[in-house]
Amino acid sequence: MKKLIVLTLLCLSGSALMAQTQNQDINMSNYKILFPAGGVGGRPNEISSRKLSNTQGEWKFQAPYSSIYINAGINENNPRNIYFNVGSKNRVYISKHGMHFNVGGVGGSTNLIKSYKRDENHGDWLFDAPFSDIILNAGKSQSNTRAVYFKIGNEKQVKIDKNGLTAKEIKVTLSGWSDFVFEEDYELRELNEVESYISEKGHLPDIPSAAEVEADGISLGEMDAKLLQKIEELTLYLIEQNKTIKELQEEVQELKSK
Repeated sequence: MKKLIVLTLLCLSGSALMAQTQNQDINMSNYKILFPAGGVGGRPNEISSRKLSNTQGEWKFQAPYSSIYINAGINENNPRNIYFNVGSKNRVYISKHGMHFNVGGVGGSTNLIKSYKRDENHGDWLFDAPFSDIILNAGKSQSNTRAVYFKIGNEKQVKIDKNGLTAKEIKVTLSGWSDFVFEEDYELRELNEVESYISEKGHLPDIPSAAEVEADGISLGEMDAKLLQKIEELTLYLIEQNKTIKELQEEVQELKSK
């Protein structure tokens, strides 16, 4: 029994001495904790800390061939949050509702990325920024550009790159349309009035000029409505001209018959 106690004390003393020696050798500018049990392919998972400067350092959690799980709370009935603080302020936290970004919030609100189940076969992602812009960056610079794609299923439906937006179809909803041109009380300009306007302004009435479009752009729905208005006005001009032509033809026919 005495031999067992002595042996135990010697082991504890050796362990304490080894720990002391290891603590003396620890350098927080390059400190690593390796987890061989979690590694795959001969590469262990790693938690490391390194010194960047006299006042800055960083922690790295690396799992080359593994997933990283962070669990908070026991179950859905006892949920907890995961917080990411920068300095003394909480910038990001994850709750059962999604990922909240305090750094982007304005007026006491937070920006939110949320995934939720709609039914047994469908789910949705929500990107909510009540008082902020949502910016998607692709590529490092103008010389190294990339595109942003929006896919439905496995097919790319919308593409945004440096040349603009590309889509198979764009649907614009409007509250009004240009059929008012065919109403009885619509005042159709005389053609000589339209001619004078074009000579003075250099563009059609009710249509923005080239300078205005270059400065402010156009609204697709509004511009389509204006173009339809001009087409409908042109149709009315043609109807009037057709009536005039028929009357002239009848007069010519009468003169020939005399």
